[in-house]
Amino acid sequence: MMRFAALMMSLSLTVACSPEPSSAHAKAKAPAEPAKAEAPVANCTYTVSDAKPGWTAYKFTEKAPVAGTFTTFKMSEAASAASLTDALKGITMEIDGASIESGNPARNITVSSLYFGKFTPTPQIKGAVVSATGDDQKGTVVINIGMNGVSKDVEFAYTVSAEGALQAKATMEMKDFSLQGAFDSIHAACQGLHTGKDGVAKTWTDVALLVDASVKKACK
Repeated sequence: MMRFAALMMSLSLTVACSPEPSSAHAKAKAPAEPAKAEAPVANCTYTVSDAKPGWTAYKFTEKAPVAGTFTTFKMSEAASAASLTDALKGITMEIDGASIESGNPARNITVSSLYFGKFTPTPQIKGAVVSATGDDQKGTVVINIGMNGVSKDVEFAYTVSAEGALQAKATMEMKDFSLQGAFDSIHAACQGLHTGKDGVAKTWTDVALLVDASVKKACK
């Protein structure tokens, strides 16, 4: 009887001191969630076309704008690419500076002959995109501009609207293209017309450049 009591006491102590079953074993493992399928990546191509050059010159001390375009220009054939920046690279354009259109026939003749007429060897302007960074909404594009025997890279900032209208803007200095002679010629011819209320005849040497184009985006 004493042995039986001792055996029962030993068994009860063993059970009482045994560790609780771990929760990992006590609970059944939840089934793993199925992996979510990745969203398909759109395969898109971009095409740039219908590029049109524009400009804005300034007169008077308060810097009043005089804007215009050119009527004779030619853009290279548009190519499609997997990104807008790649589609922009390599685009070229040739512009006949003498074909200026400012909305004023008399001014057109004056600027054509007394400004662009002073370019050497011809009033032709050439542009070529050498690099582009950004996305299909905004970025920068570097255009090598050649005129009056000088070639220089000019950085344009571009934006693209939801409708695909691209607009690139930059500013150039006439002196960077050795245009002092052309500037002196047009300033002298327009001195009276460029005299403001303060009595000062002012023709500015910086010119705003503009390129408008269309971007077509096609995705599969």
